Amino acid sequence: PGLYGHKITSPLHSLWWAIKGPFENWDRTAQRAREIAARYSVTDVESACGDLSLGAQRLVEVARAMATEPDVLLLDEPFAGADHDGIAAISGAVRSIAAQGKGVVLVDHNVDLIAALATKIVLLNFGSVAFYGPPQECLASDAMREVYFGSEFEEGA
Repeated sequence: PGLYGHKITSPLHSLWWAIKGPFENWDRTAQRAREIAARYSVTDVESACGDLSLGAQRLVEVARAMATEPDVLLLDEPFAGADHDGIAAISGAVRSIAAQGKGVVLVDHNVDLIAALATKIVLLNFGSVAFYGPPQECLASDAMREVYFGSEFEEGA
């Protein structure tokens, strides 16, 4: 999800709206928003979201999604456009979410990053499952080589 009113809305306000909406007690909701921001390492809570780096904006989006207390979080390319610090922060949030016993379904093309975060990988090839299993097995699989390099790929060529 995009950040609503990203030029004027701060991460704190974005979290506040996700928690309860416009008619809830501000003090109580603001405290919860600060707790959620801290839990997911959202540090610059007073700046306009539009002034944050892309990685920091994505981290606010993850925290905002978690403010709704889902059992499963779906992330579609959350690292796209993020710098090294943003990738590290988002990865930390994903690990924290998984440590809470929540499910995380993450779609991304950065194979090494996904392998470092995932317990299972579903490798798709034109909509069909080419591999399902542990990351290291996926990385070593013929299916991975075929999906990424094609069936004509020869090792060492």
